[in-house]
Amino acid sequence: MMRAIASLALVALAALVLAACGSSDDDDSSTSSGSATSGSATTGGGEAASGERARKSYKIALITNEESSFYITLNAGAQAEAEKLGVEVDWQAPRTPDLPSQTATLQSVLARRPDGVLMTAVDRTGMVAPIRQLQSQDIPVIMLDSDVADRSVRMAFIGTNNEAAGRLAAETMDGLLDGRGKVAYEGYVPGIESVDQREAGWRAGLAGLPGLESVGQTYDRGDLADVAANVNGLLRRDPDLGGIFASWTNAAIGTAQAVQNAGKTDDVNVVAMDADQQEVTLLRTGAIDALVVQQVFTAGELGVRQMVEYLENGTRPTDTLLDPVIATRENVDDEEIRKLLYRAAE
Repeated sequence: MMRAIASLALVALAALVLAACGSSDDDDSSTSSGSATSGSATTGGGEAASGERARKSYKIALITNEESSFYITLNAGAQAEAEKLGVEVDWQAPRTPDLPSQTATLQSVLARRPDGVLMTAVDRTGMVAPIRQLQSQDIPVIMLDSDVADRSVRMAFIGTNNEAAGRLAAETMDGLLDGRGKVAYEGYVPGIESVDQREAGWRAGLAGLPGLESVGQTYDRGDLADVAANVNGLLRRDPDLGGIFASWTNAAIGTAQAVQNAGKTDDVNVVAMDADQQEVTLLRTGAIDALVVQQVFTAGELGVRQMVEYLENGTRPTDTLLDPVIATRENVDDEEIRKLLYRAAE
C-alpha cells in the first residue's frame, strides 16, 4: 500500500527549491518563479525588501474568505514580513465565507483608504466588481491563494500551484493503491478558482494513471454533516472504493471521520489537501494517509514584500506559484514539513 509514498515525499521535498511559474491575463504583468522555501521566494523585480525597513509606514489591508487556520497562517506570514519592514497589516475576514459577506468586508476596508490590499477571493467571478471599486480609487491589489476571473482588476497573484497539487494527490493515491483501484473526489462546490484547479489537476493526473478508476465527484459547502452524507453515499454505491481525494480542509476532516465511522479506515485511503491541526492529528492516527500541504506562510510574506516594493519604488509584482509538498506519518515531524503546518488561533 505504501509502495510509492516514500519516493513521492522525497520528490515533493525536492520541490522546495523550485516553484512553478504562473501567468496573468494582464498584459502589464509578467511571470515570475518563486522559491518554495519558506521566506525566500523571489519578488519578481527590484531588490528584495525583506530585511530593509520601508521609508513609510504603509497601511496594508489583508482580506480573507474567513478566519480558518489556513488564513491564520497566511496572516502570520504577512504579519512577520510587516514587522520586518515596519509597515502595518490589518487583517479583516467576514464571519461566513460567502460573496455578500466578503463584499461588505471589502467596502468597509475601502472606507479606510489603505495604501494597498492583499486579498483572497471567495468567488472568482462575483468578487471582480467589488475589487474594481478598489481599482477605481487607485488602491493596488494583490490576490493571494484564490484569484479572480478578470485579471485586470489586480496587479498579481501569489499562491499555490493548485493544478500541480491535484496531480500530486493523484500520484500519491496511485502509490497508496499500488496502481489499481476505484477513487473519488470530495470538494467545495465549483466557483473558488483554487479548489477548481485542484479538481482539474486531479482529473488530469488520473488520466495518466490507467489503473485508477474514477467513480465520480461530490461537493460540499463546508458543513461536516454534508461531507459525511456525500462520503456515505460513495461508500454505499461503491463498497470496494479504494480512495478519496478531499480537496480542502473541511472536506478532509469530514471525509476522514466518515470513513472512520463506517469502519473503512483500512480499506479506503484518504489523501487530503491542507494541514490544519485536526488534519495533522487525523494523519498521525491513520485516518488520513497523506496531506498535500500548501506553503501558506510564505504566500503571506511574499504578498506584503511585493506590495511594499510596489509602493516604495513602483516595482510591479508578478504572479508567483508555490509548489505543495506531501506530508505522511513518516515525515510529518521532519523540520522541513513541520514548519509548513498550519497555525491555530492564539
